[in-house]
Amino acid sequence: MASSQKYTLLTGATGLVGSMLMRDLLRNGERLAVLVRPTAEQRGQERIESVLQYWERAGGTEMARPVCLHGDVTDPALGLDADARNWLDRHCGRVVHNAAVVKFTTTNRQSEVWRTNLDGTRHTLDLCRTLGIREFHYLSTAYVCGTRDGVIRECELEMGQSFRNDYEHSKYLAEVLVRSADFIDPPTIYRPAVISGDSLTGFSKTSHGISAYMRLLHALISKVQPDQSGRRHVPLRLPLDGGERRNVVPVDWVSASICRLLGQPNYHGRTFHLVPRSPLTPRKFFTAVYEFFRAYGFEFCGQDWQPPADATAAERAYQAHLKPYASYEHTDPRFDAIHAEHFAGNPPCPEIDHSLVHRYLKFGAANGWGRGQGQAPRVTVWAEDLLRQAIQHAGTSWSLAGRCCGTLGLDVVGPGGGPWRLEFTRTHPPRLMAGWSPDVDRVERISVEALVQLAGRSAQGPGEPPAAGVCFATPTQIRKSGAFVRKLAAQLEGDRQLAHGRGDVQHPCRRVG
Repeated sequence: MASSQKYTLLTGATGLVGSMLMRDLLRNGERLAVLVRPTAEQRGQERIESVLQYWERAGGTEMARPVCLHGDVTDPALGLDADARNWLDRHCGRVVHNAAVVKFTTTNRQSEVWRTNLDGTRHTLDLCRTLGIREFHYLSTAYVCGTRDGVIRECELEMGQSFRNDYEHSKYLAEVLVRSADFIDPPTIYRPAVISGDSLTGFSKTSHGISAYMRLLHALISKVQPDQSGRRHVPLRLPLDGGERRNVVPVDWVSASICRLLGQPNYHGRTFHLVPRSPLTPRKFFTAVYEFFRAYGFEFCGQDWQPPADATAAERAYQAHLKPYASYEHTDPRFDAIHAEHFAGNPPCPEIDHSLVHRYLKFGAANGWGRGQGQAPRVTVWAEDLLRQAIQHAGTSWSLAGRCCGTLGLDVVGPGGGPWRLEFTRTHPPRLMAGWSPDVDRVERISVEALVQLAGRSAQGPGEPPAAGVCFATPTQIRKSGAFVRKLAAQLEGDRQLAHGRGDVQHPCRRVG
């Protein structure tokens, strides 16, 4: 995907879909900014680091970082301060609004579901109107159709439907808002079905959908001791026929489809149902789960079956824990996906077969079903802290470098990195600003590790592990980092003189490293 000339703002970057979208967009070279809400345990930047460091460990390679904007979609203007809004005004060309809360039962319209799904969408649209951002991409859900049956078409929305829960209703009203906004271009709307984990690794960080079923079945079956043949007998009568449709799609396919569509402006302004070609069925799912544990004993008793008084402990637990999903047990619509299949259907959606269900179970069991994925990031040095201190040092001895002027794009990859723009003038020390754009004179790409090595010894003592969220820049680091900044300025001056000698109108733009 070719990078857009301006930045894309992504909301909801720490959830399942958002984290994979962030990964894929950065890997594709997208200039990306993320809106992230701090928590009691972590700053927003640390939350993004946690996500990206997971992907770096999984992929074995360091990644670029987005511009992190601290805010909250539930607040007017997304809770952004004046500097962040000004930055977006100058640099942001489009919004991908993904922030949402999946909860089926709420108490009132002040609950988190309504404040995030509906008010958050309104606030995001309001900011687009204020800043004049016209390109808007919205992650809705296929279940804005509510309780309708028959074939649900991509072009349909307001059909007088009722809803199973507040999640569906809030997402429906949010999509109505997006479609009625006349200050943006026709929006691009993505309606995924139920989202499962990564089809390649089993990765997931959600407790909804089939993850809820797998987590419960894992707890019920794994506590039963195997018999002499190594098999577990776990009786479980189910109020299903076994052939009911389940529209479930892997998150990596959803992300890849959205990224493909984002990179094709001719496809924008449409609605896309991101749904499977081959739906999952309870028979296929329960067979795969029981095979994984070498268990037996589940039985489909028909949709009219009611648990009797002698229901087993497993049957009672199943009915109690999965009550929020009861309204989805017997029906799942058929979704027309003409737009999605025509514009984003290559590769097709992976089928959730036995091997993929087993992959999900292995990942879930090994990772505590999402409980162990929010670990604090390990950052030796926050590159921004080191660069700002280096600039302050360089500013006290700016004699030779002060003769240059120009702009440098600095892309620092790896833990603690980020994108910045260094602006050099003849009369003042350089300025460090978030993000860089194609109009810079030169681009330097460097890892945090290499930056620290240029700056001198490690921020920690010998043999000490890096501390989370800490930057202990030593005087040696700061001095050597200042020298590095002056070296970059001198390189820019050399570019300028070379361009002047050739009679070039513009400075050459070179990517280094």
